[in-house]
Amino acid sequence: EHMRGLDELGERDTFDFQERTYLKAFAKASLAGEMEKAMAVLKARNQSIWVKHTSERQAIWMTADRALQLMMAISDKQEHLNAVGKNLADLFLGYGYDLRKVDHLHRDLERALVDTYGEMDALGELVDTARKSYLQFIEEVQTSFINLIQREGWPAGGQIRNTEVFEKFVAPWVKEKKKTAYFLVDALRYELAAELEKELSTDFTTKLQPVCAQLPT
Repeated sequence: EHMRGLDELGERDTFDFQERTYLKAFAKASLAGEMEKAMAVLKARNQSIWVKHTSERQAIWMTADRALQLMMAISDKQEHLNAVGKNLADLFLGYGYDLRKVDHLHRDLERALVDTYGEMDALGELVDTARKSYLQFIEEVQTSFINLIQREGWPAGGQIRNTEVFEKFVAPWVKEKKKTAYFLVDALRYELAAELEKELSTDFTTKLQPVCAQLPT
């Protein structure tokens, strides 16, 4: 009760109520756009005894981290979107190699929320803000994509169609009698395919190549 209303409680959280106070301070800094301050709070809590040894608090702080990472990525990628949103090929490749990371971070946030079993403590407003920021950003990406297709047509200029994948990438290996396995996976989110490629790259030489499928898709 004596500490009620105080946000600055030093670096050590001797009592468990202090850890919850830090979570409120983290959310407040994140919502105010003070990302460096929020990151400092987050980094310090990684060493907290109340977080390291309590799975429920670990899950909540993981959600805090994911929400902050998503908001920071959206802010960072906005400039890139503005740069590549002028023509279809640039936007296509821009998403394929960079903007897709926002979708990845949003998925990480939603997965982290599942682990909290609905318990968000002081993070409710921050999570709502992160979700709204994501929806606004990705709607901007999609709107630009649709408008550019209407203006330029499809597929994107100079890009490979998925009907060409076999002839360009698989057939040469078959012709040379190299051991070849070809997997065609339908309706796999692109950013999930990128995650698959990342995992495979630890044991194999890999290359990620976005191609144009038939619309609507």
